[in-house]
Amino acid sequence: MSRETIEWLNANSLIGFTDERGMAWHHLEGVDNHYPGAIPYERVLELMSYPLAEGIPTVAVLTDDGVQTFEAKKHKGIVRLDTGEVFKFFREGYRIHQPSEWCLKNLDTLTGGGLNLAAAILLRGGALAAVQAELEGTREGAEGVKHRPYITAATSMDGSIATTYLVGTRLWVCDNTLTYALAENTALRHKVRHSANSLGRLGEVHANLGLVVEEIGDTVDEEIKRLTSQFVSDERWNAFTKAWANLNPDKPGKALTNAERKIATLNNLWAHDDRVAPWKNNAWGVLAAVNTAEHHIFGTDANRETRNGLRTIQGKWDGIDQNTLRVLATV
Repeated sequence: MSRETIEWLNANSLIGFTDERGMAWHHLEGVDNHYPGAIPYERVLELMSYPLAEGIPTVAVLTDDGVQTFEAKKHKGIVRLDTGEVFKFFREGYRIHQPSEWCLKNLDTLTGGGLNLAAAILLRGGALAAVQAELEGTREGAEGVKHRPYITAATSMDGSIATTYLVGTRLWVCDNTLTYALAENTALRHKVRHSANSLGRLGEVHANLGLVVEEIGDTVDEEIKRLTSQFVSDERWNAFTKAWANLNPDKPGKALTNAERKIATLNNLWAHDDRVAPWKNNAWGVLAAVNTAEHHIFGTDANRETRNGLRTIQGKWDGIDQNTLRVLATV
């Protein structure tokens, strides 16, 4: 990742609880965006208050008589006024969800004012905004697995996601995300489309989530206990990695090379990495190995922060974690 990208990321993100979590991988010395405890509300409000407006788009057409300009009636464009960036064009029924309202103030309402702001970020020039609040105090499950339940609010200005509220838990040892879908449950998330009827739906969000962020810790603790008690022999681990990576030695080529590379990465995590090795030879270690590799190693670094954030908001970690456990059950 380029220095320019890292500088932009630090200018557009806030990270809290570094005394427990440590600095983010993209932290730069001299940049005041990391906090030992909760992030001050005013700092998040400042980050989320960039000016957004809508306007009528026009289309310029070159004709025999010169350039003619036409209004795109029944459409609107969403513009970030301080940078001049036009995010996307929508039908006239689209409603802007201002990040300061939908990602911060609504989150404050949903948690009854008990916010411990842990992270805030803008991505793609402000087209995507997200704020995460965590419960005070880190929980410790079976075998020393530490985690902290959270609730996240996210919205977009480019149509990439509906405004989304979801609960999950964050693993402190590797700064990874797990969701409520860990054990084949339906992930607890609620979406609000950017429609004319969206502005009065916060009560519906509150009813749907039911403040279960306070309850998810118990559910995750039970799942951690179940997985850490499942012994996984070295032989079964080797069978798992081959099945998970779809290794087929009879078909040499790029697919085989990629599978072997992924297996080597997982083996290194399993044997040597502090984010995984303490739970070697149990099912939690298997889950941690794949989850850690998907968060921090597999894929390119160029858009890792955006990719990981979207996977959380869109529920894709659910499928990744569930697939890991399904494959393990087959070997």
